[in-house]
Amino acid sequence: MAASLEVAGLFRRRLPLEAEDVADGDRAPIPRNATMQGSVSRIERTIIGVNCTVVLCGLLYLILNPNGPVRTRIAAYSQSRAMNKAAALNWRMVNRDGIWLVRPDSLDKRDTIVVFFDYQCPFCRTLRSDLKNLSTKQKLPPVRLRQFPLSIHPLAHQAALIAICADLQGEFEAVDRYLVERTSWQSMDSDDLVDAVPIHDRQMLTKCISSGAAASILAADSISGALIQLIGTPGVVTRSAARVGTHGIELIK
Repeated sequence: MAASLEVAGLFRRRLPLEAEDVADGDRAPIPRNATMQGSVSRIERTIIGVNCTVVLCGLLYLILNPNGPVRTRIAAYSQSRAMNKAAALNWRMVNRDGIWLVRPDSLDKRDTIVVFFDYQCPFCRTLRSDLKNLSTKQKLPPVRLRQFPLSIHPLAHQAALIAICADLQGEFEAVDRYLVERTSWQSMDSDDLVDAVPIHDRQMLTKCISSGAAASILAADSISGALIQLIGTPGVVTRSAARVGTHGIELIK
């Protein structure tokens, strides 16, 4: 009996100090380190939950924010589709008028390209430079130029009128080259610009601008741009597609 009690005492002393007593035989001992592991596990789950919430909120912000990259790309895609459809519907009107940059060749059966242009737009000048470089590598399709001066450019309207009148006087190329290749004129006022462009009959140019003839042509150009839902320059338009920006050169290649 004494030996049994001694063995029982030794067994009790060998039990971990952190073990909990078993009540009525229905609870197993739970070591303290197991309790700590459970606490760590709960903390990890909380951290993961917080991270998932942050990521989800970020994704929702990117998707729902009207100025975010996702909505911006969706809006650009929708605008592009609308312009393509409008170009196809209004092609006859768009391709009816304009100044020839590249005249059609009777042997060239390619469709005409229409470029809507603003002389104060830096991207327009880049497009014209790209077009000039492209012409040294391949034969270009027929290209028409139509004026589309933006209201944010104070001299663009006057430059458009001058270019139209120069075309009516048969002196478009020299005036167009001056307006495209130089930028010093952009700090002039309207009257000084008329005096600065390289044209032989300046009196006729002044009369053309004030007569309203050029303004009527410019109005027709602006209406054509509005028909295809043009929102900026340069606008490059074909029979079935329209692009805004310098990447419009891809429609010409």
